[in-house]
Amino acid sequence: MIKKLSIFSCYRNLLFFETYSLHPSRLKSLINWIKKWEADGVTKIDGIGTQMHISYYENSGTRNSKKNAITNMFKLMAATG
Repeated sequence: MIKKLSIFSCYRNLLFFETYSLHPSRLKSLINWIKKWEADGVTKIDGIGTQMHISYYENSGTRNSKKNAITNMFKLMAATG
């Protein structure tokens, strides 16, 4: 469930859904909602925009975990086309 309605933006006839803090469950929910909206055959969302704050961690385990989470987020987004 997306707690805050994010802003849709339209630029040169492209529609992007812009949001923040796309942790895995929130991103998967958003992707499912976009599929439902596009299932009507009329709605077309061209992309997902996101932003994030990142930190550097001294502990290599923590650093690698955070890096993997970011990489996986972008892989999920890229898989949507």
